[in-house]
Amino acid sequence: MRVATFLINMPANTKKTTYIKHAEDELVGFISCPRSVSMKVEVYPGLWSSVRRPYGIDEFNTFLPCFAKSKKGVRVVIETEDDTAYDYAAAIFYKEAEIKSFLEKKTHLHVRPADAFGEALDIEKKVALYTHKQDTELFVLGLLLDLGGFEETRYKLFKNEEEIADFVYYPFLGLPLLNFLPLQTFLRKNDTLTLEVVKAAGEAYARIHLFCSLAEISVEEIPFLNYYNPLRKIEETLEDNRLIEITEAQPIPAPPVPDKLSPYPVSIKEQRDILAKRPHAVAFDVTQIQKPVEFISPVKLVRPEETQTVQVMPSPFGIVRPVADCRGRQRITSSAITYTSGKLEVTDTSERTVVSGIVSKNVSFYAKAGSWEIKILPLYDFLSGKNISDMQTIYLDEGQSFDAEIEAVQINASCINATETAPGILYYFVGE
Repeated sequence: MRVATFLINMPANTKKTTYIKHAEDELVGFISCPRSVSMKVEVYPGLWSSVRRPYGIDEFNTFLPCFAKSKKGVRVVIETEDDTAYDYAAAIFYKEAEIKSFLEKKTHLHVRPADAFGEALDIEKKVALYTHKQDTELFVLGLLLDLGGFEETRYKLFKNEEEIADFVYYPFLGLPLLNFLPLQTFLRKNDTLTLEVVKAAGEAYARIHLFCSLAEISVEEIPFLNYYNPLRKIEETLEDNRLIEITEAQPIPAPPVPDKLSPYPVSIKEQRDILAKRPHAVAFDVTQIQKPVEFISPVKLVRPEETQTVQVMPSPFGIVRPVADCRGRQRITSSAITYTSGKLEVTDTSERTVVSGIVSKNVSFYAKAGSWEIKILPLYDFLSGKNISDMQTIYLDEGQSFDAEIEAVQINASCINATETAPGILYYFVGE
């Protein structure tokens, strides 16, 4: 297996056909599609591996399976929309001998975009994703999900009238392979996949592709993808396994008795010999590369060529340091500390979510116009199982401000006297 990259440099609203060359004993296994373009890869005449331009949730690319070869080269059609594209794409090449057994199955792996590409999912409803119109059976290994939204959402997936999945989608994870929903099911002619929105979220859209083949196959058998397989089986836990849950207190076994015990007490000569073999004493705060205490010199706990080791611990927001903030950042000058600010202008009294999906360090508000009611959900209350409706209200009359250091995960606000002729205006600042 080898990997090579090629440059995509195209103006807006342009379509380009290119050919990926390979050696005689090779074939092209996967081609990556950057976020800036749509792409089709010819698998064999009449069957394409195709993805449309994905929604920009993360920076990761989508790999198109093709497992194809041609004397002229594997044909790739690249298309841009309203923006120019300047990206690098990657192609993964395999020796035919490496994957001979896989090719003999003639699975013809490919990716198909769902019909509801770009459908808004910000309200509870059902959306038809795909209807199989061909006589040939289609095996769907799973769905590549890019559903967006500013908070977690819940969906159900139906095959005709049968519910086959009930899942929660978490945006902004930065782990795209967690957004692969395994299905392992056949679609026959006129079978339909339907997505039901159970819990909606703002700015959520359907960016769904079907990962398909023409024969039944497990993801574990697919080269390259089996390293990141979300379907990898979990080994069964045996009764005598050390990982089994222990519900009762267990006795601590006695340490093993050595075969031969040394005489006690030891003689003075033996004590001297032991002391003579000890190295020079080194202070606990002096590292091995520094001078021993016999030489008077200033002591530095950490030198430039040394690396500090810090303790880490898990949290719902990833791994954090005990001496860091809630997002695992040490408070030094190079920390990536950002902030969010803006102006909220409304003409009705309904409640709106100002900030969600981040953890703040401090918040600040100024009521430019109108009387405002603000609710803040702190991180501690969120981890305790509370939601924004459980929080007390902060009242701001026109001209008043509010500033506090709060680790907030969600902020809602409403103007109680906003109208079309006298809109309410709220300035906010959220330090991350």
